[in-house]
Order: sequence, then C-alpha cells, then structure tokens
Amino acid sequence: MHTAEKNHLHNGHPALHDQLQHHIDWLDAILKDLHTDIQPLLELEPALKTRSEPIQSAPAVGMITGATLMADLLELRTLDRKRIASLVGAAPINQDSGRKSCRRCIRGGAPRLRPPSA
Repeated sequence: MHTAEKNHLHNGHPALHDQLQHHIDWLDAILKDLHTDIQPLLELEPALKTRSEPIQSAPAVGMITGATLMADLLELRTLDRKRIASLVGAAPINQDSGRKSCRRCIRGGAPRLRPPSA
C-alpha cells in the first residue's frame, strides 16, 4: 500500500497531493511503530533473530514481512518453495480435464499472506 500511494502521489491529480501525502506520512508512522515493536522481540529471542535473517535476505522482504511470515507460516522451514507458494495461494493452479487445458490462476491459500493483486 505504501508503494501504491507513492505511485498515486507521483501520477495522481494535483488536487489530491495533500491527501495522498498525509496518507503516506500516516503509513510511515505505522511502519516506524511496527519496527519499534518487532525489533526488541527479535533481539530478545536469538532463535527468532536467527530464523528471520535468511527470510529478510530475500529481495523486498524486510523486518515486518519477515515477522509476518514467521508468525503466519510455521511450515516455512519444512517445505520447499513450490509447496510454500501453494500453501500461501501464490502458485498457479491448473484447471485441466482430459484434453481441455485452461488458464492457470492463483487462488486459495492463506488470505493474510496472499499478494494483494491475487
């Protein structure tokens, strides 16, 4: 949402710039609060910090996303990437039957972890 709002600010109508900037500032404050809440928990528990480091090393995965994945996807350490994508609902699922081959779509999975556009 943060990136989407920044894109709206850049491409949106000038009359909306003040409202969009206010919303971006609000989102920044929320993100800062989340970082402030999560960081001490990771520092307090070395096992959590150790688990979060490889997750956060992935591109575009920060502390908040890493903590969300660790909390909502306990199977993260035990499954391979294809099974995790299926579990989350980010893997394309076929709808084939016999000779009929349909378009693959992304569906199902854990709603909190699914991509917003899915």
